[in-house]
This record gives sequence, structure tokens and C-alpha cells, in this order.
Amino acid sequence: MAVELRFKGFKCSEAKVARLMKDNGIRAQRKEHFKVTTDSKHNEPISPNLLNQDFKAEAPKRKWVSDLTYIWTLQGWLYLTIILDLFDRRIVGWALSERMHSQVTTIAALEDAVRREHPAPGLIFHSDQGKQYADKEFRKLLRKHKMIQSMSGKGLSACDLPARCGAGTAHRQAIAMTMPWQRVFSEP
Repeated sequence: MAVELRFKGFKCSEAKVARLMKDNGIRAQRKEHFKVTTDSKHNEPISPNLLNQDFKAEAPKRKWVSDLTYIWTLQGWLYLTIILDLFDRRIVGWALSERMHSQVTTIAALEDAVRREHPAPGLIFHSDQGKQYADKEFRKLLRKHKMIQSMSGKGLSACDLPARCGAGTAHRQAIAMTMPWQRVFSEP
């Protein structure tokens, strides 16, 4: 409530808003926002699970994992795609979008990671079976950079757990920011 009031131009602290709400018998009703981000009901091929829950990498740029999560804002949903290097658990690429299309989620994140990291051929890129990762253009980009695609089995969320943890951390940090997201990130 305090964040929204500050966004609308009112000067107030969370403590003051909480006190005024309590004094007036007003209780916050938290609206649960949930958005499914994995759509594995598609006709694209599924890559084999090459990681088999081996989340260790002997060196950087050998194994990357990725996940797509969502962030609720006052303006609607934002979709955050992260790519994590399993060697040091560092986010090597990311993309934030208002739409869930592969061009602005997985492809944009992979292009960001490649630009930053310059991976050698043979890197294993692991994800869930979502349609953004199964997309023909995304697979073409993986082939262009000589990466090997790996996908977790259907319903095996633990297979991309490091990426989910990385995306969850990024998600929580994004929500904790006081500056409204719509001013920070915008698409053309």
C-alpha cells in the first residue's frame, strides 16, 4: 500500500500507512498472483536430459541452465528469463519482457549471455520443456553457437532447480525494489 501511495505522489512511510490502516480497521487483502510459465504442450521436439541432475561443472562455460519466471507489477505481468552458469552459479544472461514470446524471453537472454561470455562449442544448455526453449528460432541460435540442448523430463522441476533458484532470487530482488518496474524496463 505504501509503495502504491508513493508511486501516486504521496509522501508516507510503511509504518505510517500500517498505523493508519490499523486505526481505521483496514486490513490488507493479499491477492495471489500466479502465472504458468511452462507450456510443454507443443509439437516441437524434446531434447534428451543430458544433465541427469548433475549440477556440477568442472569449469565455467560448460553447463548453463535457464528458467523463465514472472513478476507481477501494477502494470501487469513481466517475464524474467535467466541463464545461470553451473560452475559458479552466476547469472550470465537475462531478459525481461512484457510478453512471453521466445524472441523477447529465451532468445534475448541467450543473446545476452553469448555477448557477455563468448562460450566455446560444446556447452550444454539445460532448461525445462517449455515452448520458448523448444522454439525453432531458439534451437537455431543454439546450433549457431554450437551449444548442445538438454531438457528436463516432463514434471521434473528439480532437473532445472539451480535455474529456478537463480530466477527466484532475481524475482525477489525485483519485487523488493522501490522504483516501479515500468519506469525501469520498457519494450519498444
